[in-house]
Amino acid sequence: MDPLQGRFYTRYPMRGRWPKARTVRPSPAYNAFFRGDTIKLAVQVFDETGTVLDLTDAVILSTWKELECYIEPVLELSLGSGITIVDAPNGRIEILVTPEQSAAFLITSYIFDVEVTLPGGAVGTVIKERIDIKADVTEF
Repeated sequence: MDPLQGRFYTRYPMRGRWPKARTVRPSPAYNAFFRGDTIKLAVQVFDETGTVLDLTDAVILSTWKELECYIEPVLELSLGSGITIVDAPNGRIEILVTPEQSAAFLITSYIFDVEVTLPGGAVGTVIKERIDIKADVTEF
């Protein structure tokens, strides 16, 4: 069976701890950040059976777009440039948006996705999520 066939699941740490191994969730526990702050997302990728997806030699990309226009990307991340495979055999990655990158965001909603291409050529979108960028107090 193709490991990317069907639905993907991702697991996000809550309060600094990972949920139990059998817990799979299709969306993150957070969705709002302040403009100019570091945005750091820890992600674990599973296949449709709940088995951790081995990301050894995988190619991972992330595209961020404004929710309202949804046409041109405002940010594109890739391995070594905002995306790090933290633990390939256990499907763990980290997505990092720098303060400089998030400072360029408008105060609005965005949609971002994360796409994984496995060494065998299978491609799957493991996250497609809305995120809100808010102004912090220093911007008023």
